[in-house]
Amino acid sequence: MKVKLSSKKVIIIGIIFLFLGLFFIESKTSILTTALRGNDPTAEIRKVTITSSDYPAEGSWSIDKSAEWIGANRARVVFDVSTKLKTVDGNYKDVILIMDISGSMAGEKLDKAKADAIELSNYLLSDSHNRVALISFESTSTVVSGFTNNLTTVADAINGLTETGNTNYNAGLLNVFEVMENYQKETSRD
Repeated sequence: MKVKLSSKKVIIIGIIFLFLGLFFIESKTSILTTALRGNDPTAEIRKVTITSSDYPAEGSWSIDKSAEWIGANRARVVFDVSTKLKTVDGNYKDVILIMDISGSMAGEKLDKAKADAIELSNYLLSDSHNRVALISFESTSTVVSGFTNNLTTVADAINGLTETGNTNYNAGLLNVFEVMENYQKETSRD
């Protein structure tokens, strides 16, 4: 049996589901707020942090989240994403790091991205058969370093990056194509 609904009925049903969804979100928020404040309903919550405690499987992600009031109607929300690298025994890695160095990355953001890129490079290049290439982009894009297994070269190139320009993802992707154009994958590489 087919049920034919008028657009008016569909809108009303949609509003009901929206209302129920907001009700349940509000209920969960209220429970979380009560748990954070304890027995004092007037206590101010300045900061909330949610941490992923375990992500054992290779290739899995962990996202730690925090929110903190930093002023009137202003909050700082931080998402820290980590992954456990997926490895295949016997295969070597060629990895292209593509880094946004546009003005929107100024300050802490670029510092964190650079530190993470160096940490990843250090991990990858602990096996001398692995290689890393570096591309930066802003209004334009540059192949900063072709594939190398020299950690000092990669770390110096990363540390030399400074923020400038606007965000142009397309320019970065075009340089990936340039690097990959002459790339010859060896059988023992991922």
